[in-house]
Amino acid sequence: MDSHISNHKFPIWIWAVYLILFVLSIPWYLPEINPIPVWFGMPFWVLICLGIYFLIACFTAFVIHKYWQENG
Repeated sequence: MDSHISNHKFPIWIWAVYLILFVLSIPWYLPEINPIPVWFGMPFWVLICLGIYFLIACFTAFVIHKYWQENG
């Protein structure tokens, strides 16, 4: 075992938020619409997915800033 590896764990709510965001990023929950609405030249579900991915990136930045510990 490497002595530099720490045994710190993130709170369970962080994993729950990640799970919710990743589930929402899959557009299977959207109703089937014909014709598919186009927003800014893309199908609407693409922009919804990109928005969720942006939220995942922001949440990751928050978690790193708030909970990441440097061992110096």
